[in-house]
Amino acid sequence: MSGPKCGAYTVETAEAREARAYAAAAVEYERTRSQLDALRREIRIARGVLGVDVVAPAALPTVGTAGVTSAEVTAAARTARAAVRELEAVLSSSVAAATERRWADQVAQVIDDRPVDTGGDRAHTTDAPGPWVARALGELAEIAAAWPVEDRREVLDRAVTAVGAAGSASGAALEVARARDEVTRLRAARRARLARDAVMADLRAQLEAVRRWGDAVELEALAAELDDPGADLDAVAARVARLGTAAHAARDRGQAAAILTDVLVEMGYLVDEGFSTRLAADGDVLAGRPEWADHAASFRLDAQGRAYLHIVRANDAPADVDERVDAQFCDEVDVLAERAGRKGLRLGEVRRFAPGTRPLREVDRARIGAVSGAGRTATPKVFAREHGR
Repeated sequence: MSGPKCGAYTVETAEAREARAYAAAAVEYERTRSQLDALRREIRIARGVLGVDVVAPAALPTVGTAGVTSAEVTAAARTARAAVRELEAVLSSSVAAATERRWADQVAQVIDDRPVDTGGDRAHTTDAPGPWVARALGELAEIAAAWPVEDRREVLDRAVTAVGAAGSASGAALEVARARDEVTRLRAARRARLARDAVMADLRAQLEAVRRWGDAVELEALAAELDDPGADLDAVAARVARLGTAAHAARDRGQAAAILTDVLVEMGYLVDEGFSTRLAADGDVLAGRPEWADHAASFRLDAQGRAYLHIVRANDAPADVDERVDAQFCDEVDVLAERAGRKGLRLGEVRRFAPGTRPLREVDRARIGAVSGAGRTATPKVFAREHGR
């Protein structure tokens, strides 16, 4: 193909910058919203198990209703993070105090229930636990403080009772060891569960951040997979990343297509109905000029952020004016790139062939006719109608 061939393009409009800022703010907001949801669940569990007096706040709305602009979403995320930090501190102190009270009550009951010493003339209870009992109960107190609130405590409760009834230090130590093994196992399981939940929350946040621009079918499919406890998160993460890249690229391609269409119309090119829409959809679209009867300029924006511009000819047209039209377009591409740059679209040229050094690509006459100068003039109204201007 002859004429200029542009490489990568970048969109640096105010709208593009706002879209990127919004996506970043949306991720932070959705992460915080997930953290608050997790805290709400922990509060419900702590109230049921330990009777803590902490009120669970209302859930946050999704990012779509939290704000329209990046500034609004950023402010909402900042407020939510502050609320989460405060709630975490309140819940932690309340759980610690409730655990301590429960432990004190348990130990008091254990002491009251110590075996009766029947020696001598009358029955009486032992005045105080022996040093090994106190030591074992102290170790169990540390274990109780580390016990995940959401997990059942039969092993811990059994250990406390067994220590109170144990007749030797070795028997008490065995019960403490069993409880310690169990809390280690439970805490490891909880860490793994929280780590997986955090990954899932982050992936959901990434989906919400591109909901405005992403493929709706793939978005819903990925959201459903994230609701599956057995989902392969590595595979889902790869798909989410691809969706995000494609969504941002589609948004930029749409803006690039609108800018190119605008500039072409300003420069007197003829575009047909749907030009900008097809260009944004990775289509190969043509624009003509009033003085061209057999030629058109071809434009394509691919999904990888590259732009291609060159002249094509009708398949039944004579070749005697190819070089002249090609040269005209080569000169005008520089003007097009400069005007597009002022509007926020930078076209990075990769290579340029001298006019006439490469044969022009042939296309069907009907495609040329749709944008041909024969009987037409430049029609800015087509562009205005397509974009609601």
